[in-house]
Amino acid sequence: MDNEATYICQVSNECEVVESTPIILIVAPQICMVTVDLETGKNLIIWEKKGLAQVIEYNIYRESIVAGQYERIGQLPYNALSVFVDTIADPSEQAWIYKITATESEGFESNIEDNRLKTGIYDSRIAGNLTIYPNPFNEMTTLKFPNPENNLFRLRVIDLTGKILCDINGISGSDYVLERDDLEKGYYIIELSGDKVYRGRIVVE
Repeated sequence: MDNEATYICQVSNECEVVESTPIILIVAPQICMVTVDLETGKNLIIWEKKGLAQVIEYNIYRESIVAGQYERIGQLPYNALSVFVDTIADPSEQAWIYKITATESEGFESNIEDNRLKTGIYDSRIAGNLTIYPNPFNEMTTLKFPNPENNLFRLRVIDLTGKILCDINGISGSDYVLERDDLEKGYYIIELSGDKVYRGRIVVE
């Protein structure tokens, strides 16, 4: 059962009809990706807003030191960007498991068991010093990154569902002009991978 609505369980026989208390079903938000935020070096959790319920906020949980038990580490209102930086957990120490729930206008919270995503161990190749300007942008933006030896890099543009929308190989030099092309308005993750990995966020207006 994955349709959002108010449900009543009804049992009947020849004598009577018994109904349960109404239960509101909320479709849980789905985590799309967990990556490392280069500005903080911490885990960045990205999820997809879905469902028809009047959600007022999202609750972010991280697995505690006890396996299978989760602690709420943050809340974000529905109208905020669906990303959250975990400023406590260190991605260089271990992998972490996260879950997301939604709370609707009457205070009901979706089932925490409906989704989870585990991070990987921090990649030692990940580096900072990626400059993106302008950002946000309308037509094009320029990516600048250290590449003194003109090594080859691969550029990927990833949406909030984890889908790769752009995949370009053979980038050399220390700058690249990224054109909007078919990208819709919104928030995207970009990754330049070669001997090092540069990650950033872009916003298309």
